[in-house]
Amino acid sequence: MREKMKREWEVFRRFLLEFFRLYTTKQINRSSAALCYFLVMTFFPLIILLYTMLGSNYGLALRGIRMMEGLVAEGTLKTIRDFVRYVATNVNRNMTVAAAIVLVGSASAGVRTLQSGIGDLQGHRRYQGVFDLIFSIVFSVVLVVAIYASIVILVSGRQLINFINAHIPFVDISLSWDSLRFLVLALIIYLLLLGVYQLARPVGERYHTHNGAIFATIAIVAVSYVFSAIIGNSARYPLVYGSMASVILLMMWMYTSCIAIFCGAAVNIALRNVKRELRQQRSMEKQTEEAAAQHSDAEG
Repeated sequence: MREKMKREWEVFRRFLLEFFRLYTTKQINRSSAALCYFLVMTFFPLIILLYTMLGSNYGLALRGIRMMEGLVAEGTLKTIRDFVRYVATNVNRNMTVAAAIVLVGSASAGVRTLQSGIGDLQGHRRYQGVFDLIFSIVFSVVLVVAIYASIVILVSGRQLINFINAHIPFVDISLSWDSLRFLVLALIIYLLLLGVYQLARPVGERYHTHNGAIFATIAIVAVSYVFSAIIGNSARYPLVYGSMASVILLMMWMYTSCIAIFCGAAVNIALRNVKRELRQQRSMEKQTEEAAAQHSDAEG
C-alpha cells in the first residue's frame, strides 16, 4: 500500500511540474488575452442574433438572462439587459444581417485563436491553412446553434418544474430550479469544452480530453460565482472605471474564463505527456531487466 501511494504521488508530482511548465512556457496568459478580445467582439452581435432566433421575444430573452444570475456580476447583467432593451426597440433585418456578419468574422477568429493556443500546448495543430479557416467558420455556426439550444433548455427548465407542480399533487419542487440551473449550466459548459478539446486533438492522438473538460468546467463555474460575489459586494469598480465599469467587469470575467479553458487543455496535455514518460520509463526498465537476464544466462 505504501509503495502504491508513493507511485501515485510521483505521478501527481510529475503532472504538476508538467502542467506548470506548459503554463509558463506556452504563454497561456497571452493566448487567453487574444481569445478574450475576440469573445468581446463576438458577445454583442451574438446577443442580437440570439434575440432574433428567439423570435424577438423580449420576455423570453430576459428569462434567459436571469439564468446567469449568481454567475455574472450584477453590473454586467444590467448592461446586458440594457443592450437587449435597445435591440428590442431597434432590431431590424439590416441589424440582424450586420450582426451575423460581424459574429462569424470575430467568432471564427476566436476559434482559430483557441485552436492555435491548444495546438501550441500539444505540439501540433489539427487544422492548417484553408482547412483551419473553413473549420473555424463551421464551428462558429455550430456554436451559435448550441448556445441557442442551451438557452431554450435553461428557459424551459423553469416551465417544466412549474408544469410538474401544477399537475402532480403533493409535490412541490418550485425552488429546485434555482439550484438545478447551476448543474445544467455546468453540464452545458462541459459538453461544449469537451467538443472543443476533442476537435483540437490531432488525428492519430489518443489521449483523453474529459479530465481537462471537467477541470475547466469546475474552474469556470467556481471563478464566475466567486467573481460575481466579490464584485457584488464591492462599490469601488464604478468609482475607478465610471460608466465603463460593467464592460470592464465583463472583459475580466471573460479573461478568467479563457484562462480556465486553456488550463483545461493544459491538464489534458500534461496527463498525456506524463503517461508517455511513464510508458517510456517502464519500457526502458523492462529492456534493462531483459538485458540483465540475458547477460546472467550467458554467464551461466
